[in-house]
Amino acid sequence: MSFLFHSSATRPIRRILLHPQYDQFTSDYDIALLELSAPVFFSDLVQPVCVPSSSHTFTTGTSCYVTGWGVLMEDGELASRLQEASVKIINRSTCNKLYDDAVTPRMLCAGNLQGGVDACQVSVPESKHNTQKCTRNKLYFLTKGDPE
Repeated sequence: MSFLFHSSATRPIRRILLHPQYDQFTSDYDIALLELSAPVFFSDLVQPVCVPSSSHTFTTGTSCYVTGWGVLMEDGELASRLQEASVKIINRSTCNKLYDDAVTPRMLCAGNLQGGVDACQVSVPESKHNTQKCTRNKLYFLTKGDPE
């Protein structure tokens, strides 16, 4: 896990628009839009989110990046800087065995089955500040916290 230390801009959030079918108990449809209090200007370091088409398939073993301000270790403090880690897509059936069938068709499972760096230390709703983004070469960066 490493922190992203590039130039940054901060904008207060005016409003959070949760998906209308979001389920706080299962984390299904765990996505939201954030309305910022001021515009963000695009640059080499600030780009719009790239959302895959509904027909896009993420192949098991595909490398992805997770980012967020979650805890760095179990029962640890929240990170003060944006963190980034490389993980791989895990087969849904394997993931459902590990998470008692909690992974729905609208979720991706990614991490390292041998342990180590992942996005699964997130354990409280206030720390689920993970994000989704892509680079210009259309590599998707998706995250999903612990199903609790």
